[in-house]
Amino acid sequence: MPLDVICGVLIALLFLAVSFPVWDIVDHELLTNPICPVLAVVTGFSLSYNYPKLDHYSTTRADTTIILGVGAGTCVGVWLTNQWGLTYNPEATFPLRIPPISFILLLQVILRFVIGVALLVITRCIAKILSLKLLGALYNVSIRDELVRQRLEIEVPYKFVTYTSIGVVATAVVPWIYYQLEL
Repeated sequence: MPLDVICGVLIALLFLAVSFPVWDIVDHELLTNPICPVLAVVTGFSLSYNYPKLDHYSTTRADTTIILGVGAGTCVGVWLTNQWGLTYNPEATFPLRIPPISFILLLQVILRFVIGVALLVITRCIAKILSLKLLGALYNVSIRDELVRQRLEIEVPYKFVTYTSIGVVATAVVPWIYYQLEL
C-alpha cells in the first residue's frame, strides 16, 4: 500500500514535469476551441464505457465514470463560462487584498453556498432520475433493480450523464446565477 502511494506521487510528478510547458496552450484551447466540449464528453464517455472488464462487479467502474463525468462537465462548463464572458483577470497586482469581513460579506458567502449546493443537489436528482428512466425504457428493464443498475449499458451512461451535468452546473450555471444576482 505505501508503495502504491509513492508510485502514484512519482507518476503525478513526472506527468506535471512533462506537461508543464504546454499548460498555457491547453488552457487556451479548453476555453476557446469550439470542439473542446464535444471532445471532452466523447473522450470521457468512451473511456468510461471501455473500462477494463472484470469477472465480478466492482464499484471502481462507477467511481471512474463519476470522475470522468465531472471532468467532462467541468471542461464544458469552463468553455461555456468563457463564451459567456464571465472569466476575468484581476486588475490588482498579486497578492490580492482580502476584503474585511463584514455582515454583508458573510451573508453573501452563505447565500452563495446555499444556492450552489441546492442547485447541485437538484441537478443530481433530476439528471439521475431522467437518465435512469430513459435507459430503463430504452432497454425495457426495471431501474429499481440494483443488479440492473450495475449493468454496463445502464451504469455508465446514467452515472456519466448525472455527473457531467453536475460539472456543467458547478462551473457554468452557478457562476452565471451569481453574476445575475450580483453575488
